[in-house]
Amino acid sequence: MGNTFKGPYDKRIIVVVSHTGQCDADCRRIGLRKTCNSDINWSEFTKKHGFLADGLCDWYEKPDPIAIAQHALEEAARKKQAEQAEQAAQHKQVQAQQTKTQAKRTEKHMEMTADLKKQEQQREAAVDAKTASNRQNLESNTTNLAQTADEVARAAVAQETKRVAARQEILAQLKQAALVQEQQQMLDGFRSEKEAFQAANDAFNGAFARLQSSFTSIEATEWGEVQEQNIALQHQREDQAILEQMTTEVANQVKVQTLI
Repeated sequence: MGNTFKGPYDKRIIVVVSHTGQCDADCRRIGLRKTCNSDINWSEFTKKHGFLADGLCDWYEKPDPIAIAQHALEEAARKKQAEQAEQAAQHKQVQAQQTKTQAKRTEKHMEMTADLKKQEQQREAAVDAKTASNRQNLESNTTNLAQTADEVARAAVAQETKRVAARQEILAQLKQAALVQEQQQMLDGFRSEKEAFQAANDAFNGAFARLQSSFTSIEATEWGEVQEQNIALQHQREDQAILEQMTTEVANQVKVQTLI
């Protein structure tokens, strides 16, 4: 820090080299006072000793303990102040870092919240879309079921109508067949009666011919009987004509029914 020289007043002094103007601090640190004597030619001193000096400290045989203690207190206070300043700077830096970290966390939280909100909105939109789709499908299925039920009902009605029509047609055919059979039986009966009547008529004509051949030998009383027989024969012929007409009408009706 400095060197000891003989001063102009034959004193032992410490010349303090200082390029920063800290001569006072350096003197107090060793318990001495700074003395700036105007009679010292500092330029010559610098040339002579080869280093720069801006002041000197008076050297005492015993350094001042009060000055040393005061200087120690000042140094401690300055050190404590520097430490406090450093701690404050570090604390400020930590606070700044924490603030920055908290800001990043807040930003990240906001981003995550925004993402979650976006995802929730997307899920809600998807649920709404799915609900709308399901509702549309349900309405479509309901409409299709209604249409299908209507078509099935119409088909059932049509099928039942066809079945009833077929049944009625079968019944009509059966009824027609029964009627034809009945008319055929009637016609067969009429034919049998006609044949029987024809046989009776043939027998009557034979008898009548025999009567005519023996007419001359028949008595008057017998002639009356012959007249009655003739009248009866005439009635039988009229009945035969009526029977033949009925037979012809039935036969014609049977032909018409058969054609239908």
